[in-house]
Amino acid sequence: MKKNILLIMPNVEKGGIEKNLILLTSYLVKNFKIILVCSEISNDIKKELDKKVEIIIAKNHVKSNFFSHRIRNTINAFLEVLIDKKKIINEKTILFSLQNHPFPILLSKILKKKIIIRIANHPSSSLRYFNNYPNYLLKIFIKIFFYRFANGIICNSNSSRIYLKKYLKRNSIITIFNPIKLNDYSKKSDYRKGLLTIGRLENQKNISGIILAIEKVKKTFPSIVLKIIGSGSEKNMLETLVNNKNLQENVQFKGYINPKDDLYSSKILILNSYFEGMPNVLLEGLASKIPIISTNCQSGPDEILENNKYGSLIKVNDVDELSKKILEIMQNYELAKLKAEEGYKSLYRFDFNKQLEKIEEYICSF
Repeated sequence: MKKNILLIMPNVEKGGIEKNLILLTSYLVKNFKIILVCSEISNDIKKELDKKVEIIIAKNHVKSNFFSHRIRNTINAFLEVLIDKKKIINEKTILFSLQNHPFPILLSKILKKKIIIRIANHPSSSLRYFNNYPNYLLKIFIKIFFYRFANGIICNSNSSRIYLKKYLKRNSIITIFNPIKLNDYSKKSDYRKGLLTIGRLENQKNISGIILAIEKVKKTFPSIVLKIIGSGSEKNMLETLVNNKNLQENVQFKGYINPKDDLYSSKILILNSYFEGMPNVLLEGLASKIPIISTNCQSGPDEILENNKYGSLIKVNDVDELSKKILEIMQNYELAKLKAEEGYKSLYRFDFNKQLEKIEEYICSF
């Protein structure tokens, strides 16, 4: 009997973690039975998943608005597994959590099954920016408390692993980078223009900061255009900001589309996040040889760009520095292109097969 991996991911939306889900399941489904439990799943992602992956969509067991939408989805996924455990769980089942880990960890203890959790964002910075200090302390305590009971922890950056090892003295905390298929990025680009940002239109990505920087850049380059690829709850707010700053001719909202053509045709890729894990967009940027500007947020950009070696790192939430860096690269573009070329050569670190082999070996060790 194949080992049965129960993947718990309550909110399957459109973003970097979903790209990792697609790559992970396409690789593991060859040797494992994969069951994905979620409460919501994007139709686009559903179509891209391997047909051998069994998808269980949780019913609305809890409908109360007392909980946030995402937490409610997590509770419903938790209850769905408990209610249908005889159909879902067997003696060879191992749980693998990709989101909101306390509930899946609790579920593993109730079911008496081992669990591996994958940390997508830096454990501390993902809380620090959106909570006052008392709330931050409470939430980080709860997070670390529950992590103690996970059998295995996969971090996608060394920074996250080092942070967790300060509080959890465990050898089972390891780093496995996000995988990228370099064969998917073989196109040559002879002509580039404009700026590009890719990501969910949510507070974490700080797209508004890029728009404010464009207002400053426009004074030197009046026809500059920023393309925004992604969808999310902040779209209306961002469109209003664009209108208020009279940037309608300078900012394009392209929605959730495949970004490859834009990665090859744009001049600079910008990531302006408050926090990240190991952002796929930067890996895709290096694979496309596009010059990159990224905030030096915890935890992945510095590890990908190796302290400005393969791109430009700026302070978090600094509109002035971002606008100055855009102008600097526009005026010294050949140097930025050389950095991007060197960054492309460094991507062997994130090789698809190498990283997914590590995950498979790690699962088999439990």
